[in-house]
Amino acid sequence: MPETFADPPVIDEVAWSCAEGERVLEVWSTSVTAGGMLWMDDGERRERHPVPSVAAEADDSADYLRLRLELIEDPAMVELGTSSAFLCGEAITRQLYLTSQAQQPADCVVDPDFPGIDGLGPCENSWL
Repeated sequence: MPETFADPPVIDEVAWSCAEGERVLEVWSTSVTAGGMLWMDDGERRERHPVPSVAAEADDSADYLRLRLELIEDPAMVELGTSSAFLCGEAITRQLYLTSQAQQPADCVVDPDFPGIDGLGPCENSWL
């Protein structure tokens, strides 16, 4: 029997903060996810961080994802999913993709001037 999945998730709300030595991204979706991926870019370098699901509803009707990144000054010391060298106040652009349970890109939000990412296709939803 084939495996069944919840409906593909849609981003319902996004909260982004940067203070006291950390960046925090919180995402609420309309269905359970297989996590997400955040890209940040300043025109010279790019960071990519997985965004884990931390509180999915038992009936798969919603999901909450959270990423906390410690801010560090040396880009060479950045650890995926743990730290970022993009400090508060720096001009960066962001793109966030959610992944469905079927491991397919499901929904995204993007800053209007974010450079494209090869292989992901366009993301036309402006950052919420």
